[in-house]
Amino acid sequence: MSEAEPFRRHDWVWLGPEPGLPDLAEIRDHWEAGLPFIVGHNPPSMERDRLHLGLALPDKRRMGFSGAVSGIVRHRPPLSLEEVLPRVPQGWLPALEHLAILLKGAGLEVGVYGSAAWQALTGASYVRETSDLDLLLAPCTGDQLRAALAILGSMEGGRPRLDGEIVLPDGRAVAWREAARASSTLLVKTRREVALVPRAAWLSAFREPAHA
Repeated sequence: MSEAEPFRRHDWVWLGPEPGLPDLAEIRDHWEAGLPFIVGHNPPSMERDRLHLGLALPDKRRMGFSGAVSGIVRHRPPLSLEEVLPRVPQGWLPALEHLAILLKGAGLEVGVYGSAAWQALTGASYVRETSDLDLLLAPCTGDQLRAALAILGSMEGGRPRLDGEIVLPDGRAVAWREAARASSTLLVKTRREVALVPRAAWLSAFREPAHA
């Protein structure tokens, strides 16, 4: 289950003129403001030249639609933690600045999605003091995976609550709390598939043995 595709879940895309939007005022207003949509899970039945795109609204509503790849005029990966920090609640900053230091020390790349990313990109008020922070950690080795899980575990009980996924080099993602448990199977997500996979098969993305 590999994801060697240019677009991955949680990427951002901007649509050009006449993108064939659904007849929903919120989606059209968002597009007319020049704001991006997020790439979601594409079921296997969806044509390869289309993407499932999503819009989250500050009132927690979620909207999804199918967009043509040919209509995309700009594309970028998830925001970094550094890009999001200026837009999070002040009370979060001590913990997140500490988290950034720990992750940098482990050589880990981290992206942010969810309400904090929407707020940073749109300027609208998505984040509350009680919101979670959704992270994407991308370890390249088994040692980095173990470090990522240890760092996230060390932050438990603080504010904000850290949620999110571990994404291996081949694009297969697992919720970090599930990866931290000792279960023999994991719910693995890519842009086109969601499946229960043996832990060893998920870890096979690393060249060296990995035990997590």
